[in-house]
Amino acid sequence: MSLIFLFESFKTVASFPSSYNSQSVLSRVGNYLRTEILFHARIHPKMRPSDLRDEELVSFSKSALIITGRSYQTGGITTDDNLVMKLKSEGKKRREYRHYLFSRGGKPCHICGSPIEKQQMSGRRIYVCEECQSRGELRSGD
Repeated sequence: MSLIFLFESFKTVASFPSSYNSQSVLSRVGNYLRTEILFHARIHPKMRPSDLRDEELVSFSKSALIITGRSYQTGGITTDDNLVMKLKSEGKKRREYRHYLFSRGGKPCHICGSPIEKQQMSGRRIYVCEECQSRGELRSGD
């Protein structure tokens, strides 16, 4: 799947959660990947793709490729290698370093320390860091 295809496809969908549920753009993306991709791109799940700037859609498209690839290569771990090594050295178990946000409701965000919120969107659970995902900051790369 190419970055251009993802970018162009997401320009037309109504919302990120509904596009995942319909499997129309990215197939087989479950709850944990949609949470992690949106977090990595620093996009709030309530944002509509049509309201994002082109550079935000590019960031999302890159994050979709990075996070799904990382998850495939590591057996489901979506956090970057440096964070995994840091948390392992602190004695954290796999469930504590596996994801940035998913299944971590009420716990501190690995990036900013704010509490992670569990929400329902499009009939599915999704986790959000209101601090990291409300700024609209783009990730510089990973």
